[in-house]
Amino acid sequence: MTGTPLAQHAPTTAVAFGANGEPRSAAALLADAASIAATLPPPRPGSEVLLVFRGDRYAFTAALLATWSAGHIAALPPNTRRETVWALLDRPDTVALLHDTDSGNPTAVPPLLADTDGAHAVSEEPLPPLALPDDVIAAVYTSGSTGEMSRWPKTADQLFGEVATLAAAFEPAPGTLTVATVPPGHLYGLLFSVLLPLATGGAFARDTPFHGPAVAARVRDGAARGPVSLVTVPAHIRSLTAAGDGAFTPCSRVYSSTAPLAQDDARAFFEAHGVVPTEIFGSSETGGVATRTGGAGWSPLPGVGVAAGPDGRLSVDSPFLAPGMPRPYVTSDVVDFAPDGTFSHVGRVDGVVKVAGIRVSLPSMERALCATGQVSDAAVVAVPTDDGRGQALFAAIVPTGAPLDAPAVRALLEDQFERASLPRRVVCVEALPREDNGKLQRARVLRLFGLDPSGAPVRWDLDVEPPAAEAADSDVEVWTRRAHVPETYGWFEGHFPGYPVLAGAVQLDQLLVPAVRDAFSTLGPLRRLDRVKFGGRIGPGATVDVELRRKRHEDPDADASVEFQFRVGGAVCTSGRATFERGSTR
Repeated sequence: MTGTPLAQHAPTTAVAFGANGEPRSAAALLADAASIAATLPPPRPGSEVLLVFRGDRYAFTAALLATWSAGHIAALPPNTRRETVWALLDRPDTVALLHDTDSGNPTAVPPLLADTDGAHAVSEEPLPPLALPDDVIAAVYTSGSTGEMSRWPKTADQLFGEVATLAAAFEPAPGTLTVATVPPGHLYGLLFSVLLPLATGGAFARDTPFHGPAVAARVRDGAARGPVSLVTVPAHIRSLTAAGDGAFTPCSRVYSSTAPLAQDDARAFFEAHGVVPTEIFGSSETGGVATRTGGAGWSPLPGVGVAAGPDGRLSVDSPFLAPGMPRPYVTSDVVDFAPDGTFSHVGRVDGVVKVAGIRVSLPSMERALCATGQVSDAAVVAVPTDDGRGQALFAAIVPTGAPLDAPAVRALLEDQFERASLPRRVVCVEALPREDNGKLQRARVLRLFGLDPSGAPVRWDLDVEPPAAEAADSDVEVWTRRAHVPETYGWFEGHFPGYPVLAGAVQLDQLLVPAVRDAFSTLGPLRRLDRVKFGGRIGPGATVDVELRRKRHEDPDADASVEFQFRVGGAVCTSGRATFERGSTR
């Protein structure tokens, strides 16, 4: 199959280089993949293996090939945050986890890899063909701006057909070393930093450096071996520009994707390093669509048909679309075509909002802020209001100098936008909470303003009723209190998307300790927990009955023990025993 990984590699050809410079060969990669595949369960229809990798691109690649050779679909999460991983592990189709983290979950891949390339006997026979599932081979999960995950299946023909198209379009020389600042589990990172090098006789750096000096050092090391390409994103281009004049001059090509690259940033990078970034326009649902270099219009990739509808929305007809998707596929991107067939990207339908009856493009406002020179990064979100305006804009910014307040930010924008549509609130941060691929989730931006995903203020306190003593036998003192958990309780963040659960540590800190402090004021700090059981869920809006039991006659010099239970709807969801020091907490 055209574009299949390792088709251009001999057994001894390097496929990866580590920080210590030790190469790994194609034969070693296949042997490591076979070792990992032996740990996986038998395949069944639709079975997925979740790949969670934070550091080692080679370990990811070995796990990817192992997943395919074992007959499973490779599930690629939008990020490696715990709540995302757990949500995907909870899917019935997920049959295994392969990772390079220190979480302790099975199966960690690094211990399964051979210590050195020489540990594998290398035959001079050609490499065996890559074993692949018959239909879907990857499931790309995206979080988008809302944080809700979507699943985009990819067949072998889609993925490797796109790899073959990219190889023909950009013609990387055999032996090119790829350095990437993006993770391999993102579709852009998978295509450009793993599959494209493997399909064209190239290799990749195992690590994923982010900071300019570290990226420059990896490029410099690679240039000593041959051609180097850099795979990055616009948010990183800005920092790489300042890495030192000429630091990236050795790069034969610098790829940028996942967001539009501001032309000022592209120009500054060229002036510093003599390389014009090559931009890739695409999405998880469409695959690659177009490319441009040096600020010219976007040119469709070979075999990709593009057009604009009456409303300016881009439609794509491509072999990279999943079977069953409408063809052409109408995107949310608004474009403007030139007579020569290229197009410019005007914005996104889902990035245009109405504020006080005025249409505003949020991406345009973000670009305008960054173009002032006083802001290096910006995120603008629309928040519902009840004052008749419909929505208000909030801006989170990374200032290049002194912090900017809301009036200062509005002054920067008032020549380009209607006064009534300017941001009402502004928060300055050292860095925006971007994903590894440079994208932003709306919920994480709203949290910078103390808001939940719906735009409502986040609550960090419970609504509690005073504790009450209950009649009991002479040996046991019983106290109860009732607590109401707000729908917008901030402690639910991260536990878990679509199924919020109050974490055990939060229950103990917010329900148990305050109740004990109010009921038994002579007890000191918490010393120990025993027999703690979490048998039920406490969710948003729950009413929790907290019951505390303490023996009346205890050794006054010993620590005090309190038995506790939390009930929701009469059912016990948490119980255990807590030991406290003697002495007043006041």
